[in-house]
Parts: sequence; structure tokens; C-alpha cells
Amino acid sequence: LSAFTVKMTTILQYEHLHELADGIWGCRGYFPLGKDQTEGLKWEGLKTRLLSLLTEGLDSPPLHDETESSVADLQEERAKIQSLLEGNYEEFTLDTTMVVARTGNNDDLTIISPTPFSEEVHQQIKSLGGKVTSLVAPNLQHWLYLPQWAQAYPTATIYLAPSALGEDLGNKLADHASAVVPQPRAEWQVLNPTGKQLGPAIVQQLLAGAPLNMNEVVFLHQPSKTLIAADAFYAGYRIEEHPTWFARIWFKLTKGHFRAVKLPIYRTSRVTTHGDVAALRVCVDDIVQRWDFEQIVAAHGSQPFTSFEGESAKEAFKRCWYEIPLSEG
Repeated sequence: LSAFTVKMTTILQYEHLHELADGIWGCRGYFPLGKDQTEGLKWEGLKTRLLSLLTEGLDSPPLHDETESSVADLQEERAKIQSLLEGNYEEFTLDTTMVVARTGNNDDLTIISPTPFSEEVHQQIKSLGGKVTSLVAPNLQHWLYLPQWAQAYPTATIYLAPSALGEDLGNKLADHASAVVPQPRAEWQVLNPTGKQLGPAIVQQLLAGAPLNMNEVVFLHQPSKTLIAADAFYAGYRIEEHPTWFARIWFKLTKGHFRAVKLPIYRTSRVTTHGDVAALRVCVDDIVQRWDFEQIVAAHGSQPFTSFEGESAKEAFKRCWYEIPLSEG
């Protein structure tokens, strides 16, 4: 397990707003991936994909490898897979992280990658003082819970990732949202490729070359030297953390190890098939060279990420994307 130990300051807890540095906070949430989805990633499709990756069924090596999962964990994972094979419903619970940050305009706040709404977290945000002026869906997949927070903050400006390859976040939000968005659609804003739309303390950059099911805008919170990502970085689960059965098996199958700091295969393969590896590398190099960051907060895994086996946050961010072979782009 030591090969996958990640050094971090602390682990964000469920439904608790934790201060990451001056002017920036993070909050962990959990959600049932694919449940009740009528568009995009549906539960049935996810189940089919999961089982197809277990090429030997219950005898598949990830269901027996004690490198990361304990004996009890493996028993749980096999039991869940057996249940799925028998046609039962099992919830695919995954963690996701939301960021709250000062924008640099007085005490104004922004919320990036909203988690499922929690009144407890809502009250914690209120206690920070200042006004929530923006709600941000930074890529084409992290939008599901924005409507719930929009109802809590009806005067906040909504910012959405730009459309790509026929996938439009505005249409998703208008046609498939589980809650009504009080802000008129005409007032929703599309995130620019570069700039400081959220405020003078937060710089943004579209991650070029990765449009399919992503098209993510990442942010630098300059005062805290924090890179804010959603799916543009996958931190491993810290050794002290015990992720859900689904997170364990899903990332073992798509990353090799659920504690590894590594992009899952569905992120890298989409770049090779529908993106531009060369353009992506240029963009990543530019971010690493121009932006001064010492930690990363991303959607999945233990947050915040500061280092991995001697790698700095910058080095890990670059390595993850450079693992996509240029020749395949």
C-alpha cells in the first residue's frame, strides 16, 4: 500500500465545509452515479460497462487482489457484483467535491462543482459572510446539483462549461434538471476559455484538446495557490480513507488502483479518439508554467492533493495528462 500513499494536509469530510487555505473551502458529498438519469450516463449503461470490465466475472483479479482492498472489502465487492449479475439494483455511490472561494470582489463567494444540496452546508456557507455571486458547472458532467444550489442562491450568476461535440450544458440544464433553475436561461453565462469571469482573484483556462464529455474549464485561486479542477485531475484515495465499494472497484478497473493518482481510461481514451493530444499537452504546459499552485482540489478522491511519492501538485498534474501517448493523438 505504501506505493499509493498520498501526502495531504487533511481529508475533506462529508457535508462539512473545510478551510483549505485563506479564502477557499472544500466540501465532500456523495451521490448515486447514474440513478434516475434520463440523459447521458444512465445506471443501466454504467452497470453494463462495469460488468464488461470484469472479463472473468467473479473470478476477475481485481475482485481478489489484496494490494488495496482488505479481505472484508473484497467480500463486499464480490457480493455487490454477484447481486448485479442476479439482476438486482445496487447503488453506485461516488464521492464528489465542491469548492467555495472568495472571488476577490469584496467578500463575494463562488461555488464551483456543486455537490448534492445540504442545508447544513448551506448554513456553513452563510457563516462565512459575503454573498454567493456565482454558481459554476466547470465541465459537461458536473452540473446535476447546480439547480438545487441555484434555488438557494437565486441572484447568483450561473456559469456553464462551453458546448462541445453536440453536447450543450444549457440544454441539459433546461431539459433534464431535477429542480427548476430560478435564474432565467437568457441570463446564464458560458465560461470563456480564459479570463477572470468569477472575480479578480480567480483565473480560468479551458483545458484544450479534451472536448468529449468533458470540455472543462479549470481555475486558479491565486491567493491560496490552489488549482480547482473537476475531472481534469483524479487524486487517489488517501491510505487513511475507506472509499465506497463502487469507488474501489470502479477505479481499480479504470485506473489500475483506486489509491493511484492517475486519470481513468475513459478520460484518456476520449482524448485519443475525439480530442487532440498535442493541443492538450501545450495547454497543460502553459498552465503549469504560468500558474503558481501548490495544491489541487478535484472532484474525486481524497482532497486536497499536495504531493504524491515526491511529486509536487504541478508535476502530478502534468504527468497524468502526459501519460497519453502523443502518437495516438
